[in-house]
Amino acid sequence: MKKLTALFLLVVMVFTACVPLAAAETTIEPDMKLNVSKPSFTAVNPVIDGVDPVTGLSTNGEAYTPILQVLDGSEIAYPHWGVESASAIFQVPNQGTGNNKLLALYTTEFPEKAGGSRSARMAFLPIANMFGAIFVAAGTPPIDPGEKFQVNVEYWRRQWGMTTTSGRWYDMNGNNALKERSKAIPAPHNLLVFIRKIHEKALADNLQFEQRPFLFTDEPLTRGESATVINARFYENNDHKTSNKASNCAFYYQEGINCYFRQSLMGKAEKNNVDFNYDRATENMLTFSNVIVLRIPFKSQNAHGTFYSYTDGHYTGSGQADIFQNGRYIKGAWYRDDLMGRLILIDDEGNELKLQRGKTFFIVNDSRCVVSYE
Repeated sequence: MKKLTALFLLVVMVFTACVPLAAAETTIEPDMKLNVSKPSFTAVNPVIDGVDPVTGLSTNGEAYTPILQVLDGSEIAYPHWGVESASAIFQVPNQGTGNNKLLALYTTEFPEKAGGSRSARMAFLPIANMFGAIFVAAGTPPIDPGEKFQVNVEYWRRQWGMTTTSGRWYDMNGNNALKERSKAIPAPHNLLVFIRKIHEKALADNLQFEQRPFLFTDEPLTRGESATVINARFYENNDHKTSNKASNCAFYYQEGINCYFRQSLMGKAEKNNVDFNYDRATENMLTFSNVIVLRIPFKSQNAHGTFYSYTDGHYTGSGQADIFQNGRYIKGAWYRDDLMGRLILIDDEGNELKLQRGKTFFIVNDSRCVVSYE
């Protein structure tokens, strides 16, 4: 109860401290045809012992083991378990760009249990490749591995070495020793995965992972426009008529701790109740030092009566990146020239972006995602 009380007080503090009166809202125009020349800094950045390459924070002695878990995007699934331990969270199209799921990337913090976990999509796999991560999901779409669909998860994950024998693929429709169902919410939203056991098995099997560090800074961003509130709406079509309640969200910046809090704009929030994201297991609110929108063109393909999202280039090439740090906004870019290469973030001055130390929330979507800030 004490944690919940502290949670409520913190939410009140966020609203009173970071929401300006009569703030002007600016909508960002996404450039879906942005081409960025290959930057000079494509080589992997130096690894710093004892520092997490995704957060820039101390590892506290934990071995780097990137594990990417698919999380349920349904409003019933909130709040999720174990996500406070994630170094980064990605919000990615699931079926059409309006319907999203979340991907939690664990690197040096590993919860005993995390979820609810759901099925994989083709649009998720390239993010695992960015970090050379173990992929964890509860099944895949019902497509035969040999069928020629762009959205065929089983085909592509095998092409990219995500297999059970390699130790880089965990299908939680099996692996009964690594999962359980919670009684707190109904199935299928309640599947919990034993992430720490997967980490320990990777160590026991001597799996090797290449670290691909981002750059970090302790200096706050001072240029750009004020952006203490970020709004994100997700639509199926470019007419922007009907958004997806379960995917819509907002971020509120809290000065002093230099972090954004994410609010899910679902049924509860529409009834004027606060609905900030927190970890169901610890009851601690989730905080993000960086919020970054990656603009990537998405397509959909009908596979046996269901439309699934995918990208032609598997997140290679370049595109616009909308960057929020320290309550400020700058327009940058992303670049990636290899299917197994690292994600390169570029700031508004053409340099490799330096992240604020801490956790990052990535929104990965195209022009059907409308992002504005105040």
